[in-house]
Amino acid sequence: MYLRIRLLGPLEVTRGGRPLEIPAGRQRTLLATLALRAGDLVPTDEIAARLWDTPSPATAGTSIRGRIRRLRATLGGDGDSPSPIVAGPAGYRLAPEAVTVDLHAFRKLAARASAADSPATAYRLLDRALALWRGTPLATVPGKALRGETVPVLEEERLAAAHRRFALGLTIGRAAELVPELRAVLADHPLREDFWAQLMRALYRSGRQAEALRAFETCRRALRRGPGTAPGEELRQLHRWVLGHDERLLGTRSRRAGAVPARPVPRGASRNVPRQLPPPVSPFTGRDAVLRAMDRAMDNRAGSIRPLVLCGAAGVGKTALAVHWAHRRGDRYPDGQVYLDLRGYAPGDPLPPGTALAAALAGLGLPPEGIPPGNAARGVLLRALLANRRALLILDNAHSAAQVRPLLPDRGSAALITSRNRLTELTADGTAQRLHLDALTTEQTTDLLRRLIAPVADETPARDLAALSGFCGGLPLAVRVVAEHAARHGGLGAARMLAQLSVRSDAVTAFPVGEARTELPTVLSWSFAALSPGAVDLARHLARSPGPAVGARGIARRLGTSVEAAGRLLDELTEVHLLTRPAPGRYRTGHGLMMTRGRPVPAMPGTPVPGPWETPPS
Repeated sequence: MYLRIRLLGPLEVTRGGRPLEIPAGRQRTLLATLALRAGDLVPTDEIAARLWDTPSPATAGTSIRGRIRRLRATLGGDGDSPSPIVAGPAGYRLAPEAVTVDLHAFRKLAARASAADSPATAYRLLDRALALWRGTPLATVPGKALRGETVPVLEEERLAAAHRRFALGLTIGRAAELVPELRAVLADHPLREDFWAQLMRALYRSGRQAEALRAFETCRRALRRGPGTAPGEELRQLHRWVLGHDERLLGTRSRRAGAVPARPVPRGASRNVPRQLPPPVSPFTGRDAVLRAMDRAMDNRAGSIRPLVLCGAAGVGKTALAVHWAHRRGDRYPDGQVYLDLRGYAPGDPLPPGTALAAALAGLGLPPEGIPPGNAARGVLLRALLANRRALLILDNAHSAAQVRPLLPDRGSAALITSRNRLTELTADGTAQRLHLDALTTEQTTDLLRRLIAPVADETPARDLAALSGFCGGLPLAVRVVAEHAARHGGLGAARMLAQLSVRSDAVTAFPVGEARTELPTVLSWSFAALSPGAVDLARHLARSPGPAVGARGIARRLGTSVEAAGRLLDELTEVHLLTRPAPGRYRTGHGLMMTRGRPVPAMPGTPVPGPWETPPS
């Protein structure tokens, strides 16, 4: 017998059609906390944070167990119909087979609307979804922490769905009946320019030009009284069109607003399933242990999974590994894979979150007119779409946690992130898990080089092949540079290449490939673009005089600054994998930095090392 929970308004619970009275106070907060994530395990720590707006008491665990027992008794359940509350490791969940929640029904209908074949069908689905709302969500739930975090997000989700429904209604010729609904929304949200734009279109298409012009003036006054701004370019353009009776205001019934455009898909894939993975790198070798660790971290059989951050130094093969794993485990994500290059370490600026959100929504099938304005609305819509799919979102080459956080799904789908940055903010608060990618071992490097230059490798002495691999520093990108040079020069013998390296000292500058994005000095220089001037200066000093592990005290003496300031600079270099921390308070260059053409690059084995930077403490 289903338990029905309604969160989109005052909290209401029914069992078998009969209402259940949930005691006021923390029992309602507890039930709402579980219902918001029905089917997912909610950790005890998260429950405690919702039940007590102040720091939870030492006896929180015992108190939660007692409240769970009382809530089970209220909700009912017997031998034939067990309690919908299921205990798990360090938390509790509502069994999805025993519970329906209006919020999740709303999200499923919204996702179906995004995949609908026609604007009329999408409009009807969104109509049903929005009809589930009965007022302010969680209206009778007392938890301040829960409401403060959840209600604004849910309201934004509702507004995003309403905006899409209005856009569809305008497309299918329902302009006149939308006018009162748009006025009602704007009475509560008078600063939302996107809804003012829709009201102006609806009025004009209803033959009410003068009212459309008055709507613009009303919006202008509201913005002046509120944030003190003027209408944006879209509204000003609409105003000009209304004045001039521009035909672009009329739209066309043939536009498929809200429908997913047809496009070719791979054989065996259903329509509307994105398949955006780049081709896998071949040959691929040396990462068996890491692939197994990724399998464990991304195991979605237990329900929701935290996003995985795959971090490591430039050229270590993060993107190749992520793409290889995604191709290998594509069966886990029947609803497709969305791939985004966030350009965190590349020429130019990183991809702005708003642009990335729009690209992700487009990848899931939304046409441009179905993508709402504003990062908050786009983020809510993306999470709603991903919550009802089992898709993989690959966020490649991320710059910072702030760039990534708006893109992360909260349930259903999974996210795999690659970055030179450790993205500590995401892992410190439990949002994501992290896996560090080390350089290849000597044996793995040699094996990769052998595969890349076969059949030349069969004629190369094992000693020369191992020595040649040693100059690559365990970086797959450097190995491929060496292999490319051998291929371009008709299988240049290992002995001859070693002779060149004995003069130049590092493979990445001895063998340029002619394309900046694959030359390691250039690739590494993109890491420096994200650093503060002080950290860049420190990296240059370390590159000129590498040596044993350094500490903040010695760096402070050298730079003439405080130990705290030196520590911050060392931590900044460590965050982007230009330094490693072999022991507490000690730092070492990740691959050994050296100066080449006036900029730091990883020094390969065999590079002459100048004197130490600092004297080890006595």
